[in-house]
Amino acid sequence: MAGLLPPWAGYNSVFWKEKTKMDIQPKDTSKGHFYVSIIKSITRIAAGITLILSLDNPYIIAAGSLLIIAELLGILEELV
Repeated sequence: MAGLLPPWAGYNSVFWKEKTKMDIQPKDTSKGHFYVSIIKSITRIAAGITLILSLDNPYIIAAGSLLIIAELLGILEELV
């Protein structure tokens, strides 16, 4: 029965009924990670503003607006 399930199913290939243990990484609390993440978010917000200012297509404006909202939520997530 080994190998019947795909690797992403969470079962090892030797004993298909036995679930493999997933190791959860601790949250990276370093300031370097935080600052790089904020710089990436600011860059994406600038890209969203650029899309909004194009004023060519309402879909592009909506995409820029959604990009900014998503990045603001990402910053909020980093702060919590």
